[in-house]
Order: sequence, then structure tokens, then C-alpha cells
Amino acid sequence: MRTLTRPATAGPVLAPDDAGYDAERRGYNLSVDQRPALIVGAAGVADVVASVRWATAHGLAVTVQATGHGPTVPADDDTLLITTSRMTGIEVDPVARTARVEAGVRSGALVAAAAEHGLAPLNGSAPDVGVVS
Repeated sequence: MRTLTRPATAGPVLAPDDAGYDAERRGYNLSVDQRPALIVGAAGVADVVASVRWATAHGLAVTVQATGHGPTVPADDDTLLITTSRMTGIEVDPVARTARVEAGVRSGALVAAAAEHGLAPLNGSAPDVGVVS
């Protein structure tokens, strides 16, 4: 494993030896055991942009793990994993009857936000599944 500097982000940046690394890298699909070189817990769009630029400059592949069911292909030690669970912004436009969601929004949060305006999104029965796959 190579030693890497860390991208400057508002969210946490975790290496394999850091506390919280194991919890951050896991999705619901526990059969996929990913072990990326670094993980960025993106707090917003700026973190995603900075992380992708940093990974490009350091020759790392990039993968994103939204909320929901988790990874299907493991990230390896040549990969920067960006997790989006902290990106939970929701904007509902009741006139246009639309919603803009950040990548970490879960179904239950969107249902609650839409209900405040008498609206209901298409959703399943599991409130912890991510809106973005």
C-alpha cells in the first residue's frame, strides 16, 4: 500500500488504518469487501469535485458509493472511494411538483419532505434505501 497525502475536504478522509474506515467503506451488501486506498465522506459537491481532481492527480481510480444497497464491485487499493451519505439536501418545489435531492438522500426523508407540500414521490416500502442508486 502506498502512502498518500489526503485531499482537502470538509468531510472526513479515511485511510485503512484510521478509526471509522471499516464503517465508512461498507454498504448493505456485505458480500462485497472493498478496501480502497482512501475514502472521502463527501459533505457536498465541492468535496466530490476536489476528490476527483485529487485522485486524477495521484493516478487513482474513483468510485462513488451512494446510500442504498451498497457496492456491487469492490473498490481496491488503487481506488478513491467517495461516500455520499452526508449529502442529504432536499429542495421541494411544490409549484413545479419536483424535488432536487443530493446523492445521500434516503427514501423516507424525501417522502417526509414531499408530504409537507401535499406531494408524494415514487418510492418503495424501505425508508432507508437511497433515492440515488
